[in-house]
Amino acid sequence: MVATRSRTSMGSSGHGSLASGDGTDKGQVFHKGVAISMWQNSGDDDSNWTNFIKSNFPFKALPFGFNRFSGKHSVLQSCPDTWNRYEEDVELAVKAGCNALRLSIEWARIEPRKGQIDMDAVARYHAMLDAMEAAGVEPNATLHHFTHPQWFEDLGGFEKAENIQHFVAWSLKAVELFGSRITFWATFNEPTCAMFLGWITGMHPPGKMLACITAGQVVMHKLQAHCQAYEAIKRTPLGKNLQVGLVHHHITFLATGPRLLRGLAAYAADWMNYWWGYELVHTWMLTGKFTWKVPVLGQWLEWQHPGGKLPCDWFGVNYYSRSVVTWYMK
Repeated sequence: MVATRSRTSMGSSGHGSLASGDGTDKGQVFHKGVAISMWQNSGDDDSNWTNFIKSNFPFKALPFGFNRFSGKHSVLQSCPDTWNRYEEDVELAVKAGCNALRLSIEWARIEPRKGQIDMDAVARYHAMLDAMEAAGVEPNATLHHFTHPQWFEDLGGFEKAENIQHFVAWSLKAVELFGSRITFWATFNEPTCAMFLGWITGMHPPGKMLACITAGQVVMHKLQAHCQAYEAIKRTPLGKNLQVGLVHHHITFLATGPRLLRGLAAYAADWMNYWWGYELVHTWMLTGKFTWKVPVLGQWLEWQHPGGKLPCDWFGVNYYSRSVVTWYMK
């Protein structure tokens, strides 16, 4: 579910208005909706995730690997297919009482080759926005929901600081194409989740395990990319009218078990909390300071946003659950 509060107009339908009986705050709207990742829902041909699914990555089939969580079929074989059935999905959202829909604008669909814009994909997204507008549904767009073009991955992706410029350029292109129709933008969905599953456990692309130093570089570069994209978007003619934020997952790990073994569980839970970014992102949000620690080696990276508290118009929280960890990691 997606819930946001804004002062933007929802049109004449007045869906979700927070206006009181005396007419105050008539401009406030409570957006209640649903959310999708276009890749998770429809797949594609040119993203890092599609390449990962098609690869012979050795850890995918292990008991703790990707196949353990993906089931017998991948999204490339069977999926709800919002890309082609978006009108049905918008209709279902409205029937569920929603006045908002969060979706990802897939970089790999819009720019499958570096510098080449797929205008058919652009037209399809505009058709989706047409359907939402006709139904009185407010769009909320995510620029990076775990996926990016394979050409960006081949350049080193977010492992390399010099690639941040490509993400900023993508953000500006997306705003150029759709900014007149979308007010709410998220730069990234759950950057620490992608880092943990891609560089610590190896279950997501690029499938690296216990690459703890690189993992810290990846999440730092994504947070830096958020700041640079935010500032670049705000400098555009449409920027002052756009609300640019970041979406973070909320999950905590607690230790349990016999007293003598609880210390092992507590050690594991502390690192899980750290790697999943519970306090890491919250501290960065409030102070602009990013620090990255590595087991045994200690603090490895540090970066301070020059403006102090980072630029962000809204903060998205994906709440999942609380996890309890035993000494044998169950």
